[in-house]
Amino acid sequence: MDFTKEQLSELICKHTEKENGLQDLKEIMLESLMVSERREYLREDGLAGNKCNGYRPGRTNGHGRTLTFRIPRDRYGNFHPRILAILREQEEECEYLAGIVHQGDDTGTGRGSVR
Repeated sequence: MDFTKEQLSELICKHTEKENGLQDLKEIMLESLMVSERREYLREDGLAGNKCNGYRPGRTNGHGRTLTFRIPRDRYGNFHPRILAILREQEEECEYLAGIVHQGDDTGTGRGSVR
């Protein structure tokens, strides 16, 4: 089924109005990006016999909620989606910044300062 950009936009907007709609869309988009990246990887990689080989479970935090999704695999186990590395770096940066704020909280108010 083919949709125009406007039709897709309307469907997405309607879905975000549902409970957990935004979270669903984030998970769908992550999976779609990773599947597309794997398709390109297999096309460019050129290793004889390498093919799609199912999925493994994955999760990350997004806006205070846990996102769960499927991470695509290849037969030889060499495919690693770039978007996951970006998300991992973002989580590490948030943890680092939270640690700085916590260390700077010498007032006992929970409002540390970034130095």
